[in-house]
Amino acid sequence: MLVKYALYENKYDFTGTDLISIDTREQVMEIVPDLLTTDQMQIKNVDAKDISMWEDIDVDEVHEFTNAFQSGQQVKQILFKDNRVREVGIKWN
Repeated sequence: MLVKYALYENKYDFTGTDLISIDTREQVMEIVPDLLTTDQMQIKNVDAKDISMWEDIDVDEVHEFTNAFQSGQQVKQILFKDNRVREVGIKWN
């Protein structure tokens, strides 16, 4: 599927942040001030199984993080559909 894609390599510490309840782009921008707008993102072809455990997930934006953590767990990505958060990907240690 074609999505808008952004890679973030800055360090983010989301400890104490309620990532489960974030729902909108505005809420994400409060914790990721440098979140790119849709117009700033590149277009990338991704396979749903590579970005989510749900093979039928429908998203239009993938924001991928290489150095983001919450209480020792790596925050891998935030997926959007129509400016709403669909999934926050966390790699559990």
